[in-house]
Amino acid sequence: GRPPTPSGPWTGTWTTATNGHTGNLRAIVKPAPDAPGEYDFRYHATWAKILSGAYTVRFPVKRSGGVYRANGEKSMGMFGTFGHKATITRTSFEATYSNDKGDLGTFSMKRPE
Repeated sequence: GRPPTPSGPWTGTWTTATNGHTGNLRAIVKPAPDAPGEYDFRYHATWAKILSGAYTVRFPVKRSGGVYRANGEKSMGMFGTFGHKATITRTSFEATYSNDKGDLGTFSMKRPE
């Protein structure tokens, strides 16, 4: 089959280790149209069951065998700087994140069924 790429839909959860908050997470990953080697990660997260937010971040993606790594950081304005380290395979998307406020957490997603 074709080699795995990060592109496409993902679904799972996020958890902030520092405070125990968790929620549902979806992502759509697409190659950046004007930046070879970079991908746009559009995340849609829910928390407290009633609030939700969407944001898109662009990071360079490096391939090593069947594993892709997307590491970078982006200023999110009032939300501070968002740090992102993702390891993506054909079937799993595992990432750690951090922000200026000292929160640390994880994204854990799979391909939707």
